[in-house]
Amino acid sequence: MAVSKSKPFIFFFLAIIAVSVGMFLIEWNKRRVPSLVVSENRGIGEIFTVDGRLVTVFLDGLTCAWDWRPPHGKLAEFRIGSGRAIPLRGAHLGAVTRMGDRHLLSIYDLDAARKVKDLTIGWEDQDVHVRISNDRGVPVAIRRNPERNGRIEYEFLIVDVEAEILRPAILQSIEADIQTFRDFAVSDKGVLYVAGADGGNARLLAMDLNTGQTLWEKIWTDADELTSVALTIDGRTVWAGDHSANLLSVDAEDGRRLSYFSLLLSGETRPANNDYKVLNLTPAPDGRQMGCTIAPIVYVLDIETEQLRFRHNPRQKVTSRVAFSPDSKKIATTSLRADGEIRIWTLE
Repeated sequence: MAVSKSKPFIFFFLAIIAVSVGMFLIEWNKRRVPSLVVSENRGIGEIFTVDGRLVTVFLDGLTCAWDWRPPHGKLAEFRIGSGRAIPLRGAHLGAVTRMGDRHLLSIYDLDAARKVKDLTIGWEDQDVHVRISNDRGVPVAIRRNPERNGRIEYEFLIVDVEAEILRPAILQSIEADIQTFRDFAVSDKGVLYVAGADGGNARLLAMDLNTGQTLWEKIWTDADELTSVALTIDGRTVWAGDHSANLLSVDAEDGRRLSYFSLLLSGETRPANNDYKVLNLTPAPDGRQMGCTIAPIVYVLDIETEQLRFRHNPRQKVTSRVAFSPDSKKIATTSLRADGEIRIWTLE
């Protein structure tokens, strides 16, 4: 009789265990970080969102598109001319390629997985890069000419993809041993923001590429060399990261400094072989967040409060880029190594 009375208790006990295990598995699955893997890749060059899809461009030009929604199925895979690419409007992207004595901006259709046109944007003796505005409507070619007489001349010009023409180049010269340009951001109105250094101090300037006019230039002696720059989605604020884990925000119209603060936690240190450069500044589509990296850590901040929303040190080092999902609720990060994976994090 005693044995029969114990059966309900045993069933109740097993039911509690089953429910607990089930709840644990559900919670574990919710927190699991999805990984997107392309075997035998040579490293990741760029990562961004194009027409609602997560697009990764590898260093050898291999390009893959995934669905941001679980289970993150692969939507496309094809090869472009290089690992240096920018997102364009619609389902298009552009890549800086080389053909003979010319640098080209090759335009690709993501849906058709093919190249649709080539635009000449530079010459063989120039170091050529491209940037794109937040609205994907203003591509800018940046041409660095060889050093002459201790000075380096840069040329900045808007690329009209539809008309297949280049606007007149804006020239800017710097002293090779004293001044540096490190990163560039362009507004929807064609204003280029250039971040760098002047004698080790932070330097930031704004140029109107439509008129060639320098709108303002600022040098801050209490800030280190700037290493990255980005515009907020509304175009009102410029954010720049420096060589010492600090973020600087300024008014985009007049260059007035708004804030300057450190991303490091109190007492935080890094290994001796690791620097503190803030890189990969990326605004979220919702206009309320900004992502960046200080290798190997990825950060996401609330722009209004300047408070940290997300901070994570993955097992594999973060590099290259941070990409936001279209709804700004997730980010994708990349690995430093070849054969590295893309990981998708939920911002909670």
